[in-house]
Amino acid sequence: MSTNNFGRRITLKAILASAVGSAATLAFTPAQASNKASKAIAGYVAKPGPNGAQCSTCVNYTPTDSMCMAVTGVVSPSGYCNFYAPKN
Repeated sequence: MSTNNFGRRITLKAILASAVGSAATLAFTPAQASNKASKAIAGYVAKPGPNGAQCSTCVNYTPTDSMCMAVTGVVSPSGYCNFYAPKN
């Protein structure tokens, strides 16, 4: 085997390894895209919490689309979860 074939083989293996690594990264990216917790993990309930705490008065709540920055999915303005943080 000549030295030229040996160098070409190493280069091709490096390219293949890079392609496989890139494909694996892309395969896992969508699952890691959301840093939000599920409603179950957050302890979300669709009713006010202690002392009348509710999503509409929380810093994580986005009223334009009834979404929360900490919890996945649509939440009720009168709901509550363990991530509640009152607006100042």
